[in-house]
Parts: sequence; C-alpha cells; structure tokens
Amino acid sequence: MAVTWHALYFPQGQATLLPAVAASLDTLVGVLRQYPHLRLEVQGHTDNQGDALLNQHLSHQRAVAVCTYLTAHGIAASRLQPRGFGDTQPVADNREPAQRPRNRRVVLQPIP
Repeated sequence: MAVTWHALYFPQGQATLLPAVAASLDTLVGVLRQYPHLRLEVQGHTDNQGDALLNQHLSHQRAVAVCTYLTAHGIAASRLQPRGFGDTQPVADNREPAQRPRNRRVVLQPIP
C-alpha cells in the first residue's frame, strides 16, 4: 500500500526539502528504525507546469532529496529506491492553480 507523506510537498520547480518537513521525516526515520526489514520505493512527482522531461528529472531529484535525508539520519541506502514519475500521476487537477501544489509530492511505496 502506497502512502503519500502529506508533509512532503515541494515548491514549484524545486527539489529542496522545506525546513518544516524535518519533523515529519524524523518521524519516518523512527518508523524505519522500528521496522528494519522495511524497504521503500520513494516516488517523486511534479505538477504539469513546464517541460515534461525536466519534470521527470525534477521528480527524481525530489525522491533523491528524501532518500538523502533518511540516509543522513541512519537509514541504509539499500533500503531506499528513489524513482521519479514526473507529472504522469496527478492526484489533483493541474488546471486549477490552487490544486497543483498537491501534485508536487513524494509517495512511499513498500517494496516486498
């Protein structure tokens, strides 16, 4: 079951983690420490603004940013697999500017 980590949203065109997400990621670190065999595909997403190829790259950078944070806090990189989906899997209407930020997200998918 995939989980959208609701605190992991990004500013448009950026893969930089916002300072406010640190507490949420620290909670995730705690969960991963409790379940040492849990592996995650960290899925990055974008809205549909801009070039599709650039969005694909940006979405991967977002996933890598989360993985980098987790590994810097003691989670083995072998447990994490970053993957970018660009703008191919929106959860909100990209035609509505107020909804687009919901598409700039990271989803965590357990790997069996």
